[in-house]
Amino acid sequence: MKSVSSTKFFYSFRRAQSSLPALLLFVVLGVALFFTLAPVAAWGHISCINASDTLQFHQQT
Repeated sequence: MKSVSSTKFFYSFRRAQSSLPALLLFVVLGVALFFTLAPVAAWGHISCINASDTLQFHQQT
């Protein structure tokens, strides 16, 4: 009985230990992805605005 409870404790401890770095890695990857995609999305948005402005300007003249 004692070995079962210690094995259970060991597995739960190992699971908690392995899930913490995974969670940390997930957060770090999410932040890195956000900082990678945010400037790209902003640049794409700005270039789309510039393109539409240029198109409207050409249509007006």
